[in-house]
Amino acid sequence: MAYFKTYPIHTFIIVLGLFLCYNCSSSKQHSPIDDFNTAKDIEAFVHHLTPQNKYFTVNQSLYFEHPNCRQVVQALGIKPWYKSDIDGNGYNDLLVHSRWQQTNYLAVLMVFPENQYALKMISDEGCNCARPTQTTQHTLIEFFHFDDTLYQKSWFDIMSFARQFNQLPIHTIDPYRDTLIYKFGEVIEYHSTATIQEVTSLHFKTLSCLGHCPIFEMRINQDQTATYHAIKDHLRKGKFKANIDQIEFRKLMGLLQYIQVKSLKDQYKRNDLTEPVTELIIHFRDGTTKKITDASYQGTRGLGQLYHLLIDLRKNQSWESIQ
Repeated sequence: MAYFKTYPIHTFIIVLGLFLCYNCSSSKQHSPIDDFNTAKDIEAFVHHLTPQNKYFTVNQSLYFEHPNCRQVVQALGIKPWYKSDIDGNGYNDLLVHSRWQQTNYLAVLMVFPENQYALKMISDEGCNCARPTQTTQHTLIEFFHFDDTLYQKSWFDIMSFARQFNQLPIHTIDPYRDTLIYKFGEVIEYHSTATIQEVTSLHFKTLSCLGHCPIFEMRINQDQTATYHAIKDHLRKGKFKANIDQIEFRKLMGLLQYIQVKSLKDQYKRNDLTEPVTELIIHFRDGTTKKITDASYQGTRGLGQLYHLLIDLRKNQSWESIQ
């Protein structure tokens, strides 16, 4: 009799398990990337996206200029390309090592609903490679970037060097490895937690650049009001005001919290570029202020995306002239 009493429970558990498995599998959406089997498949798709991609090829042989770079990439077990749902939207994306007219680029082809795609460049040139890695909550990108010190190593040292990365936990801080995530519309540095610090105002200023770029100042307040002074801007000139829409405001504030802006450096330089081209000043509720000057528009990946969001506000908000 005990058997017949427990049988309905067993049935319920089996049915529930099947239902949960079905829900898990059904949350995965079909992506064109699912049908890629060869490098030619990838190249044909990327070329079709835009004429600007006509020089894109898959670095199928994982060729790098320096033999030591080729050896360490091989020792890490890196593949030319990976299918993985990078942003967690249910569609497989593509992490791919590519070449554009003899220059190596690491890229990720993002797939979004309604047949929308974006080819994001993670790095160019140099000895860079990557592979996806999975946590319980996210798909992350393990990004390796090696400098000239690698070229002085012996074969044995390179093998030992590569072995340590395969043994160390993904979140271990290392000068040759970054952990990246697709968040806020871009591939940026991964943080396991965000720092919640109330921002009362943000002041962003572009100072100069090599080439053509807008010179302007923008101030955004906690109540979403903003002022914008277009100094040398092809869109407009003069002073303007607006109320930043809720979506863009939340994106900005969310990114500020996520990148832990208070812990970032006060100054970023890049190679021979020492003069700042951007200035960011953030005021917090606790009375503290954070000022960051940047000579490259991308002191960090997260900062670079913050700059892009701020620059785009010139185009995606309704600005009213201040007389």
